[in-house]
Amino acid sequence: MPVMQFNFLEIEPKVKQVLCDALGQHTKVETEEVDYGRVFVKVIAPQFNDMSMRKRQDAVWNAINSLGSEAQAVSLVLAFGTDEI
Repeated sequence: MPVMQFNFLEIEPKVKQVLCDALGQHTKVETEEVDYGRVFVKVIAPQFNDMSMRKRQDAVWNAINSLGSEAQAVSLVLAFGTDEI
């Protein structure tokens, strides 16, 4: 089975942008390149305070999925509220 490869330098800024647009100006997004150009994402946003992990994941993946097929480049997203930092 062939392994999909991605261009991290092309996709990573798009991922950051859609998350910041969707979650607001006080959102901090950190990324890291992992296997085959995939993007590992950590998001910290005040709107995640007191929100279940499931709802956080729904919020971030709704934004990421707006990238269409490029969303496949995101391997994992960790989402935290500012109350957890």
